[in-house]
Amino acid sequence: MKTFCAALALVQVAPASATFLRINETSCDVPDETRPTRDGERFKFNLMGKDSMGVDSSNRLYQYGRKNSVPDVDQCSWECTNEVDDFLASNLRGIDYDCKNKYCDCLFDDTVLDGTLCDDYFDSCSFSGSGKGSISGTSDASGWSSYKLVGMELLDGTPVQKIEASTVFKGAKSPKLDVNESASCAVDETRPTRNGERFKFNLIAEDSECNDSSGRLYQLGRFYDVPDVDQCAWQCVNEVSDYLASELRGFDFNCDSLNCDCLYDDTVLTDSLCDTYFDACSFEPQGKGSISGSAYAKDWTCYKLVGAELLAGGVAEETM
Repeated sequence: MKTFCAALALVQVAPASATFLRINETSCDVPDETRPTRDGERFKFNLMGKDSMGVDSSNRLYQYGRKNSVPDVDQCSWECTNEVDDFLASNLRGIDYDCKNKYCDCLFDDTVLDGTLCDDYFDSCSFSGSGKGSISGTSDASGWSSYKLVGMELLDGTPVQKIEASTVFKGAKSPKLDVNESASCAVDETRPTRNGERFKFNLIAEDSECNDSSGRLYQLGRFYDVPDVDQCAWQCVNEVSDYLASELRGFDFNCDSLNCDCLYDDTVLTDSLCDTYFDACSFEPQGKGSISGSAYAKDWTCYKLVGAELLAGGVAEETM
């Protein structure tokens, strides 16, 4: 959803009627994933944890709309994507499911729900949650299971929203520069400096994530809560080791979730490097070589590292 994130573009349809899937009403399974469909698109939810509820990067719970008497996880994900309007479906962050009480909580950022939406689509709602952005972890809650919406794809397998590869989380957050949080979500270029060298990143495309000449995504090291593109570039260059700085291919930045993904070839990152420098990592993508293009991913922007120069003006390195 790279949260996947995560406002999702959907076709306008009338609110779904209370038509239920064929389900096993006695099921109490906690599957690793669930993939309901809506209007020709398949949503993918990944299990974040058992006996837990989803929280954001600041450990805050989300607003939720609750549906009662929902028999299993698959039905819960289906109702949260189908028995709501397009606005709610496009702002869904994930689900929490209580197998004992059959509660299904559809999770949203803290400004999404209101009384009218609650009355129209849910049995009850909680407006107290202040969670925002992609689900980043869990909080203990006996009997509940937490699922994160990580992306969506057309039924033929074509991705239309970034589906995040598996991640490894750690708790520490890096210190931030004093930056302008209202800065533009996309700029044509950004030029952070490190040890007397200026790195130049060029914008490849908006609403996209970077890929290589074979259309493959890259390994990534993620920083959370990064306010803008310039800060993302600065952290990918400065809050890493010399080795990682020298292996950097570019970065993807999400203006909605404020996730900053530093991109590397498929053999660069290790568990140790991830734990030392990043908030999360993805090791699965197999991208290699210079960034050559991009693939659609709403709210993301792709930046390619095109070279570095000495601050005195001499060229230190060029990325082909």
